[in-house]
Amino acid sequence: MIQTFTVDSKNQMTNATRSGTLTVAGATSTGASSVTMNGSSATLYADNTFAKTGFTLNNGNNTFTAIAQDGYGRKDTNAVTVNLPSSPTCQYDSNGNLTSDSIRGFDYDDENQLIRITVTNTWKSEFTYDGLNRRRIRKEFTWQNNAWMQTNEVRYVYDGMVVIQDRDGNNTPTVTYTRGLDLSWSRQGAGGIGGLLARTDNGKLNVGDAAAHAYYYCDVGGNITTMLDGYDRVVARYTYDPYGNVIAKFGPLADANVYRFSSKEIHPNTGLYYYGFRFYDPNIERWLNRDPFTASPGWVLALDLHDPSAQRLLAQWLGRYPFEAFGGANPFEPFGNAPVDNQDSDGRFLLPLLGVALLVAVASEVYLKYQEAKLHYNKAKDEQKKQDEFLSDPMHANPDPAGPNHWKTCAKFGAAAAELGSKIPGTTTSPMKPNLPKVPPKIGEAAETAEKLSDAAVQIGNAIDEHFRDK
Repeated sequence: MIQTFTVDSKNQMTNATRSGTLTVAGATSTGASSVTMNGSSATLYADNTFAKTGFTLNNGNNTFTAIAQDGYGRKDTNAVTVNLPSSPTCQYDSNGNLTSDSIRGFDYDDENQLIRITVTNTWKSEFTYDGLNRRRIRKEFTWQNNAWMQTNEVRYVYDGMVVIQDRDGNNTPTVTYTRGLDLSWSRQGAGGIGGLLARTDNGKLNVGDAAAHAYYYCDVGGNITTMLDGYDRVVARYTYDPYGNVIAKFGPLADANVYRFSSKEIHPNTGLYYYGFRFYDPNIERWLNRDPFTASPGWVLALDLHDPSAQRLLAQWLGRYPFEAFGGANPFEPFGNAPVDNQDSDGRFLLPLLGVALLVAVASEVYLKYQEAKLHYNKAKDEQKKQDEFLSDPMHANPDPAGPNHWKTCAKFGAAAAELGSKIPGTTTSPMKPNLPKVPPKIGEAAETAEKLSDAAVQIGNAIDEHFRDK
């Protein structure tokens, strides 16, 4: 089946059309010898997946029923129904948040965080966030007797920015997650991608059930592909397409485990993945809303790099640049449109899977420059204070041109900070070359420039702190 998407000038998807036929795929247990799909034989493969081609989709409900049979004639039946609108259209608010896709409605808070997904008169999900923009509560509702009835509540416990435990509405632990180093070789540098080690069912653990623990295995991209129990038995297995759509899954924990593509949590009702700052829809291969740092000021690109391509790449890693500044990059596009090579750690910045070491090295250089700029600012500020005190004395109203060395020191540090700042894309100040003590106001100007540029450096440092230092 071919889907054609139309986007507007803001890279917002407006509608989608489809043509051709659909291939339906799935997976079955090792005992199946044949599978039929809607009464027609499907192809059964050696890895126990199956597929059937040639289905035509209709507007409205489409039901696909798979029947697996073993050599003894025993059968197992599973069916799925999907609803396709006749003319799917998308609507956005003024902040670029998707509010409707013709089936589901999406609501956001003032921070552009998704707080509600609704399918009218069917089901809805509600999300609550804390002050660090972490989702802390997920509630599920179903429509019964003309009213919403809550069916489930999950409360999340975090270590930094990654979930380590799920709890129910009574705050009782239900599932605990053990994590190690992620793709960045740190605990959270890559948003936990590839860092999941084990899943513990607290209910089973409390009664001494040996099946309480299951262990994660992922591919090179950090996608969960297999889970084993304590006896090395497969309890879940997943197959994905490059953009995270689940092609096949099976095993007793395949549905219960919600951490899958990119080691991120999937929302069961929608198939959306929660990355931490945005939700990702693998079906349309897009984020639901714009990158939260699309409007970041240009100076956050302050890098002491002479290679423009390196500046651009690191800016992309940090996810802190105005996307339009580099040729109109798409703020809804995931993984740099190259999911095999890249990952988005938390929905804000791109992480090249093969560039982690360079990322850490360059980030360290930026952080050192931030510290240097801050040092220059502090010294320039101290020297300016000394200068003001010196000039406030009537005896020093007309200081000797060869005056105190602190004037020179002030100018020196002010010029140094200005020089650093001149490398910040988006700034207009050129390196300062003030006349030394003969014109004291120039020294004050240098100090003022140092202060402004160092304030920018502090912001850069905070960005580095956030992503490359333990919280």
